[in-house]
Amino acid sequence: MEKNRSNRKDELKPVYLEEDEIDLWELWQTVKKRKYIILITTLIIFAIALLYAFTRKPVYEAKATIQIGKQLIKSNDGTLYEKYFDDAKSLKHMLDVEYDTAGKYRNKNQTSYIDSIDIPRKTGGFLTITADAPSNKEAIKILKKPIDEIIAKHKAYFDSIIEIKRHEIDKLSKQLNSIKNNEIPATKKKIKELKSDISKKEKMLANMKNRVSRAAEQSPALAAMAAMQMANLQNDIARLSKEIIGYQLKITELESITIPEISAKIDELKASMKPPYLEMTQVVGKIYTLNYPVKPKKKLILVVALVTGLILGIFLAFFVEFIGSKRREIYEK
Repeated sequence: MEKNRSNRKDELKPVYLEEDEIDLWELWQTVKKRKYIILITTLIIFAIALLYAFTRKPVYEAKATIQIGKQLIKSNDGTLYEKYFDDAKSLKHMLDVEYDTAGKYRNKNQTSYIDSIDIPRKTGGFLTITADAPSNKEAIKILKKPIDEIIAKHKAYFDSIIEIKRHEIDKLSKQLNSIKNNEIPATKKKIKELKSDISKKEKMLANMKNRVSRAAEQSPALAAMAAMQMANLQNDIARLSKEIIGYQLKITELESITIPEISAKIDELKASMKPPYLEMTQVVGKIYTLNYPVKPKKKLILVVALVTGLILGIFLAFFVEFIGSKRREIYEK
């Protein structure tokens, strides 16, 4: 029984597998041994990159940011909100297609083109356009094409807004002149005429009073008729006086309410034709260029080529060492 137990214990003992360990010293020795492979590979990659960097035609870049024109419009509750002449996303999509910024249909030999159209972050009315060309002068020339196209399109919209507002101003100005030069003078003339009529009727009334007093002594019937005529004159005077008051109130309303309201509308329309209420599409700042080409990026290309060549050289060194070791194993067998 004891022997069986001891055998079982031996069976349960854990078995430890030997793990492959990376010997850094051996790796270093391999690198030293195959250093010429690493060096030659690195030099070849670096030479290719050097040739590419200094033989490729330089590409210069011109960049401009466009502010899309906008109009401040007053809502029914009196608050102002911005209405842009174009939606930035829609405009970008249209220009991307028109100028083939993705380069899908671009001629391989084409050296001047619109490279990108971007919407700056956290903005709704700006576009940044970038053009590439063999020189700054050519890049600016290419860049101006979409800029001029956008400005020409928005100028027509801008002019239509100005024309509508000017038409409204002319209409209000004519109304204002009509009130000042026609309606108010005509009303004052009417008041003058009514006052003249009242003055005549008052004189007639005074004369009739004297007649009534004399007619009363002669005949009661004549006195009654004269009294009726006096009552009619008094009613006419009262009616005319009421009309005068109405015309005076009309003049007061025109001078203190209507004219100021129309003048305020004209001033508001004139102000709405100027910034910040109405702004035309324009280039923000200036067109930016650099004194040096943006492509090829020689330093970056050479650094990447150096690192890539080194990595590729080390890989080839270990690969050659691996092939060599396999061959030795075959020969030893």
